[in-house]
Amino acid sequence: MMDKVLVDSKMMGTIECPKCKKHWEKDFSKFTDVFKNNGFNCKCPCGHSFAIKLERRRQDRKQTDLTGSYLHDKTKARGLINIKNLSRSGVGLELNTRQPMPKGDKLLLKFNLDDAKKSYLCREAIVKKSDGSKVGLEFSDSDPDENLEFYLKNRKD
Repeated sequence: MMDKVLVDSKMMGTIECPKCKKHWEKDFSKFTDVFKNNGFNCKCPCGHSFAIKLERRRQDRKQTDLTGSYLHDKTKARGLINIKNLSRSGVGLELNTRQPMPKGDKLLLKFNLDDAKKSYLCREAIVKKSDGSKVGLEFSDSDPDENLEFYLKNRKD
């Protein structure tokens, strides 16, 4: 399995050795077509070799398998959701039933994290893309819940 490395706008990424957990910064600006590449091999000073894949996003995205519900602000449609990935700024989910979700519409999402406290979140999100039952949303408010912050910081994929 390849570890993901989040690369920022300056083409810098933080690599973490999966064996010894050592972190180091790497400048990827000298690599051409860096995001078309299927991956890189890295070697940690501890001697462990491993593969990485570069990802360019505003925030790191964590894979999840969380269930919850939604309420559509215009149509008042309700339904169950399965949250496939989660970040500080948004969420990728699947609807249990197909519903039209036009770009720009708002949904109220309610779900529990799978942390020790089973933290409850209720967040408004805006539809950014929709493909059948798969929907990508951006949270409306930029101030994330501290439970979500802690969850994302401490959860390993």
